[in-house]
Amino acid sequence: MTTTDDRELPGAQVALATAKAHLAEVHEKVTAGDPSVSGADLVAAEADVRAAEMFEVGARQRDVARQEAENERAIEAARTRLQEEYRATAAEVSAKAAAALGALTELIDACANHEARTQSNLAAAKMTERKLLGFGILHTAEPVAIVDALRTEALRRAGEPTGFPHPHQAVGPVAPFLADAAR
Repeated sequence: MTTTDDRELPGAQVALATAKAHLAEVHEKVTAGDPSVSGADLVAAEADVRAAEMFEVGARQRDVARQEAENERAIEAARTRLQEEYRATAAEVSAKAAAALGALTELIDACANHEARTQSNLAAAKMTERKLLGFGILHTAEPVAIVDALRTEALRRAGEPTGFPHPHQAVGPVAPFLADAAR
């Protein structure tokens, strides 16, 4: 949108060019001895040039100030947008972290329950080994190993470094418990 302020500097520049052209014309006539112009006309033309120069300097200063104000408004808008988007994405991260923490707490509780039941059932079956004929190894659901494996798998899925040259190595010990999660 073009405003009067946007046209002030170009207008001042045109006025200055016009005043200088008129001064040159008057000066040429005076030098040539043209009786239709006098010294007063020359002085008036010079005064018009000085006035146009002052107007042009003022218009240039106002244009610079206007540009600086527009830049400051743009910077302030960018800062406001940064704050708003930061708050929104931080809230999203906080909500996801709370959900993950809740899920991890439930996972750790399930691991403890699984281990307690497995131990109780092993004792009831008078077994000392964690191997059941026709069933296989009875795995321990160690919370730290499962959380580490989930972290590794989540980082792998997100394309982030896992800290393992072969991420499946971190998942291996708890793979039976991650059969659905690791897909």
